[in-house]
Amino acid sequence: SHNADFSVATFTGLANFMNVTFTGDVSFAAAKFLSRGVFCAAKFEGQADFNHVHFAKEVDMRYGTCEKDVIFAWAKFKDICEFDERSFSRAVSFEGVEFWGTVKFYKTVFRRDHGSKAGPIFMNARFHKPEDVIFYDTFLGQALFHSCDVSKLVFSDVEWGRRSNQKRKVFEEEAQRGSRVTSPLEPKDDIGDERNFNLIAELYQQLKKNYDDKRD
Repeated sequence: SHNADFSVATFTGLANFMNVTFTGDVSFAAAKFLSRGVFCAAKFEGQADFNHVHFAKEVDMRYGTCEKDVIFAWAKFKDICEFDERSFSRAVSFEGVEFWGTVKFYKTVFRRDHGSKAGPIFMNARFHKPEDVIFYDTFLGQALFHSCDVSKLVFSDVEWGRRSNQKRKVFEEEAQRGSRVTSPLEPKDDIGDERNFNLIAELYQQLKKNYDDKRD
């Protein structure tokens, strides 16, 4: 019912947090899961910190809600990880994360308040098996994908942001400025640009290749 601290812990066997409710903040920072980690239907009412966590085996993060920010920054997922139908009300950071196996975001609910604050953050993330990273039936209108390669990820029936003419756009163009994760999007010289459009163009080129390769 209060804050919980599992940071730097090592779980040698099954770590089963199924249906657990954390009403306070919880930290698994730098923890090691040497066997399967189960957080299916777990509820996080406070901030959840999985910064630098190491998952050696399968991770089940399906279902359940996250009401505040969730941090997976620089984590390592060495096997299958599933986020099916999990709800992230605010930001969820996968900055610098390494995904080594299959990753499923089936009907995952990401932030959708149409503001300038980010939902899922994949800045500098590395996908070692990009063809096995699947986003299905989810909203990516507030997702940050700069500085990572999305050219081979699977985007199936996903929803991007829209311009006034209903054409699609990426969130990099309008993300809130002044934060560390959006600092690469700031203009690099005084030429009057509002953004680092070269970096944004790289993302568009990767997405274009992704959709062209699928003849979409």
